[in-house]
Order: sequence, then C-alpha cells, then structure tokens
Amino acid sequence: MHEVGQRSVYAPVRFDLEPDAEDIFLEAIENISAKSIAEKKKGHHETGERSRAQKSKDTPAETSIDLHGCTLDEAKQKIDSLFQQLLRLSGRTHRIRIITGKGIHSRSTGVLASEVHGYVLSQYRKHISEIQESPHSVKVGGIPIRGHFDLILRS
Repeated sequence: MHEVGQRSVYAPVRFDLEPDAEDIFLEAIENISAKSIAEKKKGHHETGERSRAQKSKDTPAETSIDLHGCTLDEAKQKIDSLFQQLLRLSGRTHRIRIITGKGIHSRSTGVLASEVHGYVLSQYRKHISEIQESPHSVKVGGIPIRGHFDLILRS
C-alpha cells in the first residue's frame, strides 16, 4: 500500500499458483484442529505433512526418456541408467514414458520401436506392474501411429 496525500493506493498483486494450490490449501485447513495446533507448538506437527508425504509416495512420479537418434545399444544404456536410478528409490512407483519414435525415418523398419519394448520386459519384468503394447505393433494400414509406450515401474 502506498499513501498519496490522504488517500491510500493499492497496487495490484499477482501470484502464479499451481493449478491444485486451492485444493491443497483447503485440504490443509480442513486438517487443522486444536490437537494439530498444540502438536505444532510442541514441534511435533506431522498431521498434514504425513498425509502429503504418503500421497506423494502413492502417486506415481512421472518421467520420460526420449531415445530419438540413439542406436539400440545407446538406448539400452540410457534405459538401464534411468531404471537403476529409479529402482534405488525404494517403495516408490514411477510412471515412465519411453519415446522410441515411430521408425518412419529409419532405412529399415524402426529398430527402437520394435526392440526397446522387448528389452525393457526382458530386463525389468519383475518391477513392471503395467505396460502398454509395443509401438511397433500399433499400426494402421501398416503405418506406425505411436512412437512411445508407457509403463509403471515399482521399486
């Protein structure tokens, strides 16, 4: 607030908020109780934070990896590196989009579109709870229509 003479002039303030900020705020207010306020004063406030941490643990983290321009060996190395990193985060669920491309620019059939899906299954099947079909098998009239597949990895 700026004072000019006898009048007050308010400058508009703009905030960029996350789309779910209002929901998070309202949920936090609902969780406030006399008990949580007392615990917070003692330094033991966990009520809102625990539920939020639990929610983030249950909600899959989203990750993608783009393999455009990679050879099959390079793609395998990138996948292994990413998956090993994610599997070290024990107890977490990860939604991963693997972008292989459709293979329409390849001299032969799309190598990554046809090979990467099988590689992921052969190496990480025990950690995969869901997986879409191979992009190589999603065609209309022999033409690939999708250059990626999604999966859920549990560490």
